[in-house]
Amino acid sequence: MLPRGAKPETSEWRRRRSRFAWWVARTRRLARRLSMAANRELHAELYPYVWELCAVLALLDGFVRWLGKEFYYNIISFCMSLY
Repeated sequence: MLPRGAKPETSEWRRRRSRFAWWVARTRRLARRLSMAANRELHAELYPYVWELCAVLALLDGFVRWLGKEFYYNIISFCMSLY
């Protein structure tokens, strides 16, 4: 995580990251609500686009979180096998 300090760059980064995460969550909510729509034709037309948007935003959100060092994982857990 970025160190908490008085630097304006750090607070700007946190504010923008928070706002981006909010938009990602709103897009996921849109996808959930669209999947429950009574109008199945509308669902069939729009859902592939919304699904693709959610996938791209999830990828970008992961990258932004990685830049901010918000999650730490063990690279060993991603190995297919140990030699």
